[in-house]
Amino acid sequence: MEKYQITDADREEVKGFSLADDEAFSIAFRDNCEAATYMVRTILSRSDISVESVQTQEDVLSTEGRSFRLDMFLRCEDGTLINIEMERTRTRGKALERRMRAYLGALSVRSLEKGEPFGESPDVAVIFITDDDPYGKGRSVYSFTLRDSDGEEMKDAGVLLAVANSRYRDTIETEISRFYRDLFETDIEAVKNPLLRESLRKVKGDDAMIEATVSCIRENGIKAGYRMGMEDGRIKGRDEGRVEGLSEGRSSEKADIARKLLLRNMASDEIASITGLSAERIEEIAETL
Repeated sequence: MEKYQITDADREEVKGFSLADDEAFSIAFRDNCEAATYMVRTILSRSDISVESVQTQEDVLSTEGRSFRLDMFLRCEDGTLINIEMERTRTRGKALERRMRAYLGALSVRSLEKGEPFGESPDVAVIFITDDDPYGKGRSVYSFTLRDSDGEEMKDAGVLLAVANSRYRDTIETEISRFYRDLFETDIEAVKNPLLRESLRKVKGDDAMIEATVSCIRENGIKAGYRMGMEDGRIKGRDEGRVEGLSEGRSSEKADIARKLLLRNMASDEIASITGLSAERIEEIAETL
């Protein structure tokens, strides 16, 4: 394959990135445990969380249903697994909540090894950082857990869903509003938090970093296209297999009917009329009796 030539337009696009852009988000936080720990602690207001590994653009593949690509997959020192998604589109209501549910399911499946007891699975959390306030209540973070009809929390479920409302960056001066502003800042030197400042520098700090970012974006795009192609092929193959299976099943059922009618000495032309089988096929069946 001919090597892709990076253009001036590519470079200018990267120079305009903030950490909130999908491509920059995945590059800046890859293997960046310190910055990821700061992010999670700030969003969830928990100082006890420490991230020990970070993977970005992580595929969760399914042989039957839909596959997922996680923007950020974190493993914490206490075993907790966290998925963070940067949601720049204005997804709200049912679409947002069903999407979060799907990602929670994918993360929960990934948390278990084959044959591992459910009771030994780690806690899981899914965080969606949104570009607007999807619930319109002005909160910095909306958190959801599993509760019964009386409002009692299922404390051992080990599940947390959180919507981080980055629109809160326009409000009062707090740690989380400063975090949101840093997340959307395009000027490296204007990023206040040193961990996030260096994270953005990794994306576009100099010409070499910009070129590396462009190459990474292109590679991720190729991988995404390959994954989508594989998934489309799997779906098509499954559908074709279902059609073929149904067809073979109907054919077998017709053959059974023809076999029973032949045993009753019914004429072949009448059997053909009833079953839709050809005279040649009915003759083949008769030879097996």
